[in-house]
Amino acid sequence: MKITVCVLLIFFCGCDLMNRPRFNEKPRLQQKPSKTDLPEVSIASVPQNIVEYSALCQQNNTPEGAVAMTILAMWIYAEDQDFGQKAMSVISHPDLLQAGDKGVDGMQLGNMDLQRLRDRLKGKRYMLQSYFKGTTKPQYTATPPFVVETFKNPYSRLEKGALKVYVYCNGADNPRPVTVKPHNGTWKVKEWSSLTLGVKK
Repeated sequence: MKITVCVLLIFFCGCDLMNRPRFNEKPRLQQKPSKTDLPEVSIASVPQNIVEYSALCQQNNTPEGAVAMTILAMWIYAEDQDFGQKAMSVISHPDLLQAGDKGVDGMQLGNMDLQRLRDRLKGKRYMLQSYFKGTTKPQYTATPPFVVETFKNPYSRLEKGALKVYVYCNGADNPRPVTVKPHNGTWKVKEWSSLTLGVKK
């Protein structure tokens, strides 16, 4: 009986020692997904009307360009609601649009998105300026050219051609995700809610 107990103790102690980490064994660190910086998007000046804004969107027909044009449209909205609503309808994917007279060509943002713009951005240009390279709190004053920096990672590619792009924000600890998706050869914004989050003051 004593022999059996001793054998069992030796067995369990041996198993415990095997499961313990070795003294000189370094803990395994979980690797973070590598990121790929996308080309900077530089905006020389703010468009004065929807024709100029639409032309600027065509000039920046890339995933990172669509993100920058979305930020620009919101920046415009914070000062000029009518112009901003039209700009947002130009850069937004058709999935976000509905019939209405607050956009262009008889299409406008959905009511919930319009409400979000009103609640989060009206009179808060500084929030959008925080996405421009080199700006600092509290007002994030921006001067031309207005540069937007973005990146993607191995998980950025989504279903049906959509792409999640991350934009650097000087008013937040972490970059903010924006989903863009091509439509008829033109990159459009599909999900932009993170851009309306608050920033440090």
